[in-house]
Amino acid sequence: MNDSTLARRQAWYRLFPEGSIEFLLVTRIILVTALLALAAFQRVQRHVVLAGLFGVLWVDYVLVTWWLVQMAGDVQTLGAGGEAVDQARPAPWRSALVACLPATAVLLLAAPWPSLVIRDPATRARIAGVLPPVLGILYVASVPFAQRALGRLAIGPGLWRWLLLVPIVHWFALHRLLAKLNERLRLMRPAGGQTDAEGPSPALPLADAAWALALIPWSLVVVEALRDAPISRFLGPCGAILAAVFLIADVAVLESTQRRFLVVLGARPREVRGQDGSGRV
Repeated sequence: MNDSTLARRQAWYRLFPEGSIEFLLVTRIILVTALLALAAFQRVQRHVVLAGLFGVLWVDYVLVTWWLVQMAGDVQTLGAGGEAVDQARPAPWRSALVACLPATAVLLLAAPWPSLVIRDPATRARIAGVLPPVLGILYVASVPFAQRALGRLAIGPGLWRWLLLVPIVHWFALHRLLAKLNERLRLMRPAGGQTDAEGPSPALPLADAAWALALIPWSLVVVEALRDAPISRFLGPCGAILAAVFLIADVAVLESTQRRFLVVLGARPREVRGQDGSGRV
């Protein structure tokens, strides 16, 4: 990473130490609120809440993807220690945009937005018959491009990169990808650099367990909401508690990686380069 880029990164993180993670706090609060509202609102209002829920999930996905792309790109450039890598790497916003295309297709496919914007039942029925195959093709076609954009960053095994492109499952895949990113940061850490304990974040097993458990009640809630069936009054509160635990633990996992990165970013370029002068750790 050249000196000007390094200086800009350091200036940015002095103002926003948590980076885009700070904005995740807003989306996570809205997500928990929408989950509670999904079970509490009447049938006629559930489509509005469900569409809003999918929209917030998409925004959260974009923020997480942007954070991962920016973090992995910076780690790759710092590890290489060369300006050529920094210049050859595509702009982070372009890589993040391509990586979010599959999730956007899933959003348009799963969210009940036609029932909100199209009033004519016949027109809505025709669109509902056309959208699934079109958006399915769009999803399949966009996945290779997203994989290529993520592959340039060398953020982890291909299996987890594939699963990162599946919304909801992407949280579990992200935690697996962070393992390799944390290992790279550990090797790049300057002598005397202070960071948290080695190894995965202690919040990681809690986040994975809460994520798996929260899928059970909320899968039932979403199915019942889409079928306009009565929703058990116990599913919503139970699912919201599990979701809140997961979302808090997930932020803690991201913050753990962020702290390791800030230790490396705070070092001078010569401290993260190899002794052979090649710029590799």
